[in-house]
Amino acid sequence: MKKTISLLLASMLALSLAGCGGGSEPEASPAAEPPVSQTEAPAVESESDTAAPADLEEVTLEWYLAIPGVQKDADEVIAEASRMSKEKINANLNIHFMDFSNYGQQMQLLHSSNTVIDLMYTSNWTNDFYTDVSKGAYQELDFAKIQELAPNVIGGVSEAAWKAAEVDGKLYAIPNTQVQARWPSIMLMKKYVDKYSFDTSTVTEIQDFTPLFKEIADNEAGVYAIVMSRNTDVLGFYISKMGYEYFGAQNPLGVKLGDASLEVVNLYGTEAMRELLDTLREWYQMGAIREDAATVTDTVGEVANGMYASMFGVNNPDTLVNQARLWSVTLEELVMVPLSDPFLSTGSIVATMSAVGQNSKNAERVYMLYNMLYDEQDNSLIDLLSFGIEGKHYNRVAPDLIDVIPDSGYYVDCGWAYGNLFNNSRTDPTQPDWRPLGPQINDTAIISDMLGFSMNPEPIKSELAQISSVMDEFVPSLMTGSVDVEEYLAQLNDKLEKAGMETVRAEIQSQLDAWKG
Repeated sequence: MKKTISLLLASMLALSLAGCGGGSEPEASPAAEPPVSQTEAPAVESESDTAAPADLEEVTLEWYLAIPGVQKDADEVIAEASRMSKEKINANLNIHFMDFSNYGQQMQLLHSSNTVIDLMYTSNWTNDFYTDVSKGAYQELDFAKIQELAPNVIGGVSEAAWKAAEVDGKLYAIPNTQVQARWPSIMLMKKYVDKYSFDTSTVTEIQDFTPLFKEIADNEAGVYAIVMSRNTDVLGFYISKMGYEYFGAQNPLGVKLGDASLEVVNLYGTEAMRELLDTLREWYQMGAIREDAATVTDTVGEVANGMYASMFGVNNPDTLVNQARLWSVTLEELVMVPLSDPFLSTGSIVATMSAVGQNSKNAERVYMLYNMLYDEQDNSLIDLLSFGIEGKHYNRVAPDLIDVIPDSGYYVDCGWAYGNLFNNSRTDPTQPDWRPLGPQINDTAIISDMLGFSMNPEPIKSELAQISSVMDEFVPSLMTGSVDVEEYLAQLNDKLEKAGMETVRAEIQSQLDAWKG
């Protein structure tokens, strides 16, 4: 497997390091059953028309979706998506686009007000899957009906991914398919790598970036060394490199990689966490991280204006192509530095899923909509949501390749958040084909011992809610390096204990022990 991963790494770096001489999302032992290979899944014919529209009652689906930034032509794209859905499955689409920076907070308000939500993005880093399941915000999905009404989805989602979407044996979400194995990396602006003679081949630890970041902090006026904000999920990107995996951004607990006993520990009491926080604190104190990072929620415009030199990321086939546009640079001006091998965990699957609201009456029509988004033979809907309208927002240059029109009013490119990313067209001729590279990364990644385990939050939902509040209070400041580590880490752990962390730890340990048999 190492050889295969090395070959994949070589091909990825050929893309990532173009022009330097040399691409959402979090983590090794044989205890878990490997996922069914997506590259070997039986071919499924296009079956978007599972029922003639005339046989279906007309409905309107209320869809809440997280995307980056404001899209000027969003209403036009939504209208076209609704037309396509109405034609295929007699369902109008009322899509509510929300920026990633405040999506989680807005969704919690909607849940509290019992707003009708037919479909929504959920994950372990925003609109938290486990928290919302424990609150009863999602309805249980009917897998038999999904098999009947959405055969494209069945053909595109691995067995492991379906297991990850279960809680206490019940299915609560449809996994979105992407490169689900996390390949932790840091992306750099190549001009700073060259200017300060930084040898990326020597990087083995996050601390190895410190000399470069200090040079940038000392010599580049108006530029911060790394993108950091209140919403930056540092652990989501980095935890496998730390040697652990976690149960979600709002949960302080995790398990050490390679620990066959699957002992649940407080991550914020580990040496690995202390080393990470100390490094982030050092970066903050040297000026590599902006002073108000703990409160800032939106950095999209600043990224495009050249205010940063690097960011945490994952090394996917499309990462550099996408980031080049967001950073307003060319592909050759970016460098990706992998920090560890790809790692497949329940958390990296839960990172992007779609759920049906508890008060929705249209679950079956949602299944049919997702069947359209997973259609390998007709990717018009997922391309529309990602890139807009052909001829206005992009031009097609080949069956699987488009040319995005700059500043045209719509560019989202988040196929990983609403269907099967591997069905999206490529946006740059230098980007490798999604197939077979994307599925191969998933199939050859190091496998988590906990793959397929999903925590049931119901017995501890009160404690989890209190812990979530504590995490909101302390973690943004710690993860941006904004506060003294020793002082605030001690306060965090004290409040976590008072919020019931030991009760939560014992319950998760009990569930894990029962799961592994």
